[in-house]
Amino acid sequence: MLIQSKKLRKLRNSRHLSQQEIADKMGISQSLYCDWEKQDSELKLENIFKLSEIFEVELDEIAPESSTFKIFNNNNHKSQNNSVIGYEVNVDGEMLFKELIESYKAQINIQEKRITELEAKNKVLEGRK
Repeated sequence: MLIQSKKLRKLRNSRHLSQQEIADKMGISQSLYCDWEKQDSELKLENIFKLSEIFEVELDEIAPESSTFKIFNNNNHKSQNNSVIGYEVNVDGEMLFKELIESYKAQINIQEKRITELEAKNKVLEGRK
């Protein structure tokens, strides 16, 4: 997803954080983060989520209202000119974020159920001691 470098710089400066501090929180190199601020960059969604948490802002303050994603086939076949076969899809950012949120909520529910199961098994094992 394309992120505007000016937005990142403005958010970082408004919070009085250094590029190194953001990079450390992101688990990336300072030079990579610096590159994001130097030019508009394509970022993975997970990085956009991390940035929104670090800057304590809504996703739409970082991500554009709509984005173009490059979708590639699963087999990574190459065409005659040695480029990966794929196509671009325009996506409504709000719709995408709502779907992602629902997906994460579902994953959280699954993990919470698993935790409950494991806690119950742990109690049984503790009772055998």
